[in-house]
Amino acid sequence: MSYCYIMITQQDIKYIRSLRQNKFRKIHNEFIIEGPKSILELINTKIKILKIYALETWIEDNINIISNVNYEIIKEKQLKQLSNQKTPNQAIAIAEIPEHKLAPSIFNNELILVLDNINDPGNFGTIIRTADWFGIKHIICSTDTVDAYNPKIVQASMSSIGRVNIYYEYLQAMLSSVAHSIPVYGTFINAENINKKTNNHKNALVIIGNEANGISKELLPFIKHKITIPSYKNENNNSQVESLNASVATAIICYFFRFM
Repeated sequence: MSYCYIMITQQDIKYIRSLRQNKFRKIHNEFIIEGPKSILELINTKIKILKIYALETWIEDNINIISNVNYEIIKEKQLKQLSNQKTPNQAIAIAEIPEHKLAPSIFNNELILVLDNINDPGNFGTIIRTADWFGIKHIICSTDTVDAYNPKIVQASMSSIGRVNIYYEYLQAMLSSVAHSIPVYGTFINAENINKKTNNHKNALVIIGNEANGISKELLPFIKHKITIPSYKNENNNSQVESLNASVATAIICYFFRFM
């Protein structure tokens, strides 16, 4: 099958590249998806893909899957101009940022992650993927947490960003309205061993603090259950590691809440 190549204008290139920046994603309510695997998997989620730019061979191989999506065939040189990767991988897409409104009903029977000022895109992307793995449908973020539709986060989360609802809220106000009716857990370096504290709650909030500074002090009064992941002690009863990576800690905590 023969296709017609599209010559992308400099204006198109400038617009697509601008979506790497948070301020332009907010203005246009759109974000970038890079890589064929992520694009194909996100087609089957609630994410609305607006347009795919891809090499001819990729379009031919996947035409049945993307037949209902607007697409343009481009050459490798054009793909390199659009991509933020050193070695672009066949396709890039533009998608609409979904609007998620925090409804009171989600607090009735859900395990929810609360991210307080998480700044590292790789950590956040992995946390989204981890939440999806453990069947957690909602992540509530502080307003100073990194934007979930940052290209690095989208890539790290794989297609999970299309299945997990992400909200940005003023956490102090949110907690003040719900903490009386739902268990609130917080993660700390020094607290009660998670082995003894988790009770397999079907509805709970679990707060994950900033990578360097932990949970913000204004949130502390709302936390009724302080938990920690114990480190392995050497023969001198010491640990050589100060703390766990936020995404690693989140994965361990999710496991305990779901299965222990």
